[in-house]
Amino acid sequence: MSCQSCATFCLKEENFKMMARCISLDKDCADICIQSARLLARDSEIRSSILVNIEKICRMWAAECVKHEHEHCKQCAQACKDCADAFHAHQILRYRRIKNQQFFQFGVSCYAICFN
Repeated sequence: MSCQSCATFCLKEENFKMMARCISLDKDCADICIQSARLLARDSEIRSSILVNIEKICRMWAAECVKHEHEHCKQCAQACKDCADAFHAHQILRYRRIKNQQFFQFGVSCYAICFN
């Protein structure tokens, strides 16, 4: 379940207004994950900044989605947690001086987590 899909399903809920923060964060999540994957894939100079911050951001989104009882929110929360865990693991690998190809592969896997 992707963040974008979660936002779409949230908008279809009866009381979607109470889900405004979740919907907003879902849309932000989708945008940031796409851009992060692109920057990592092209070995951007700012990739280190992305890796440092995205884990925290993904955990924030997961914390919001898990507050809601809807199945799509629970799935999105798990996807955000998985993405945060992947970023955390990648930060550890980064300190071991991984090669650019591994940055590319990580960018692709982040995109897959957020958009599948």
